[in-house]
Amino acid sequence: MATIKDIANKLGVSISTVSKGLNGASDISPQLRQTVLDTAVEMGYITKKMKKEDRDIALDPTQFRRVGSGRFIDLRELDETKKEVFETVYYKEIPVITGDMDETLIVTYSPKYKAYQKKIREGQIERAKKIIATPGQKRKGKNQNDPMRFVKKTSVTSDGEIAEKNVYDLDEEQIQKEEMYDGFYAVITNLEGDVNEIIKINKQR
Repeated sequence: MATIKDIANKLGVSISTVSKGLNGASDISPQLRQTVLDTAVEMGYITKKMKKEDRDIALDPTQFRRVGSGRFIDLRELDETKKEVFETVYYKEIPVITGDMDETLIVTYSPKYKAYQKKIREGQIERAKKIIATPGQKRKGKNQNDPMRFVKKTSVTSDGEIAEKNVYDLDEEQIQKEEMYDGFYAVITNLEGDVNEIIKINKQR
């Protein structure tokens, strides 16, 4: 999953510039802010540094809505096999206080992007399985999408003894951890009217 540094590197800008773009700061141009948001969506960014309580609320499947509707939706009840549901971006707004500023956490969920992320990860998992099955030393690369992130190395036996050799397995815990974020995108902003803008970006994924 992308980090602010990854987004900054891709755009050739500073980390602080990306942070300002994601957080709705007024001291960068609207064009640059749009570029930051577009790139964040493209790279599947959702802030990991969000407070745990805010992240839990963001990923809670309840209290979502469609644009123009006041009816709340539980994402678990969606039939994502239906084209209309699959193509729709759902959202919710959560008031947050950062310092002395009142801001809004906007969370969107896209079944279409969830399916895309799942497909990409399945390919990476297959490559991870091939790496495990291939003899020789295994090294993790620096790329955030390196399939080696799904490979777990065990150097100690269940009895606590030092193993004679490293044992490599699929890291199911890491896979489940990444699955939590599938389809979600979140950004904190202090600007009004951002919901439609963010959903418009989300639909382009």
